Amino acid sequence: MVMGDLVTEVDVAVLGGGPGGYSAAFRCAELGLETVVVDAGKRLGGAVIRNRVRRRLREGMRAVLPRIRNGWDIMLIARPESAGASSEELHAAIVDLAHRGGLLKPESG
Repeated sequence: MVMGDLVTEVDVAVLGGGPGGYSAAFRCAELGLETVVVDAGKRLGGAVIRNRVRRRLREGMRAVLPRIRNGWDIMLIARPESAGASSEELHAAIVDLAHRGGLLKPESG
C-alpha cells in the first residue's frame, strides 16, 4: 500500500498512531505485512504543525526504508521537539535510531 509520497517496499504505511492506527498496525503485523506507522500527537501543536511533522517524518522514512533490513515493523512517534526540527534533522535522527537499533543493512562497498 502506498500513502502520500511514501513509495518503497513496505506493505502498509499507517498515518496516525491513535487507537485506530495502532490497532491497524498490529493487525497488519499479525498478518505478516511489513508496516510503518508515522504519528504526530497533539502535544506537538495545531493541525498545521502536526501535518508538517508527519510529512517530514514520512519523507525521512521513505529515504531510509531501502536501507532497513527486511522483517521489521517500525513506528515513529514524534516528540514535541520534532515541531522545530528541519527535514534534515529529522532524517538524521531516523538514520541514527535505525543504526543504534541495528536495523540497517550492511553497507556494500
